[in-house]
Amino acid sequence: MADCCGGTLGALVEDDKTNEYILSNNHVLAESDQGKIGDAIDEPGMIDDGCVPLSHAGSTLRPVGTLKYVVPLASSQTNVDAALASVAPGTVDPTGSILQLAAPGASEPNGVLGAAPPMGGDGEILDASDLAGLKLAKSGRTTGLTCSTVAAVDLSVKVDYFKDCAETQPYYTKIFTNQIGIAGDRFSDSGDSGALVVDASNAEPVGLFFAGGTDGKGHGLSIANPIGEVLRELGAQTGSNMSVVGTATPHSVACIRYDTQPAPESIPVVAAAKARAEFVAETAGAALVNPASGILGVSSGSSLDNPGEAAVIVYADKTRDHVSVPETVDGIRTQVIATDAAALARDAMPATPEPTDGITLSANVLASAEAVVQQYAPRLLNDPSIFGVGVAQSLDNPQDPALLVLLDPRIAPRAMPATIGGLRVRYMRLHRFHVTRSKYAGPNPAPSCALKKIARSGVSDRGRLLP
Repeated sequence: MADCCGGTLGALVEDDKTNEYILSNNHVLAESDQGKIGDAIDEPGMIDDGCVPLSHAGSTLRPVGTLKYVVPLASSQTNVDAALASVAPGTVDPTGSILQLAAPGASEPNGVLGAAPPMGGDGEILDASDLAGLKLAKSGRTTGLTCSTVAAVDLSVKVDYFKDCAETQPYYTKIFTNQIGIAGDRFSDSGDSGALVVDASNAEPVGLFFAGGTDGKGHGLSIANPIGEVLRELGAQTGSNMSVVGTATPHSVACIRYDTQPAPESIPVVAAAKARAEFVAETAGAALVNPASGILGVSSGSSLDNPGEAAVIVYADKTRDHVSVPETVDGIRTQVIATDAAALARDAMPATPEPTDGITLSANVLASAEAVVQQYAPRLLNDPSIFGVGVAQSLDNPQDPALLVLLDPRIAPRAMPATIGGLRVRYMRLHRFHVTRSKYAGPNPAPSCALKKIARSGVSDRGRLLP
């Protein structure tokens, strides 16, 4: 018996000789290292065809290519989830157009979002100059066109791979480094794997989506391999420089569904911790108050970087570009809320810090934070509860970077420090990442459909334009 699933044919790429290939994930095209070179790649996915193989009567599948090159997952020398299929003649739009990726106003007559190619070439490298306010878009088999922002960079993540789509037969656990974390619970789901992630302002390729997780309460994170590394590692397999097939003319993407990370869950602070924070606010915290330095007042409350943990609330003068506030006071986290003296006097100050859109850190601050991640991520990932470490924006003080730590809610962490390496630590509790099973599925679900004999999983073309 074997279940079946589907993925997304994410983009068209070419080598130095302009030979074109379908780009997707290893776990989509090569079934997490289980496939063989020459295997047929079909569309739509078998899960969209009632799990009827191409060789069976009544199947609506058609072959669009054959598996050609695979970046192996079970290797410490690889850092992407990617594979290529050679293209069957006449099955894929040779311009590289992707469904729903058209610019605003370029919809088809029936109102359906139009197709358009991404920008061709090597893709866009994310750095401090373009992270602030950056919108990302992808078109995938399951959730269609979705858009969001970057939630984390330089992300080290631990991902479990399985031999079956239902994720009941463990294969390999891989640690990826320098990954892109994309905010929100609705940006992706299983079946979107292999979708090309682009900058929504110009359609420049940014990454290749491959995994996602949720807490089941509206918070989530999607993970993408940086496109430059994808092309480099595929180039090592092909022996040629690889590039994305597309247009030379930048165009925006008609994002109609933006996904953002909702506010952290409100978890009550235990009485003893609340009393301790109140005491610290009245003593060591009160000593911070100095209008000349921009600190107008203090109180106590709850942390946003770690919901359920107490915090000393520091009210900072909003007219100043930067107010220096320590990450902790007497061992208690600080939370910085921008306001003014008049609002504070009327007790009309904001209840929480103003959130940022994306990552708004200077190049120097970002580089320093990335150095902390590179130093501490390996040892943090040794904790069974931790499956991700990266750079994010602090929620307690949006002017500061934070070390983002992803926690499995089923396992108690060994420790939860407020700071590591001089950085605030922001904790996010998510179920572990899935690559083939829906991130909303419970543990050990029954296969979505089963076959009496093992047949190769197909892939969906939701992210591709076909003739």
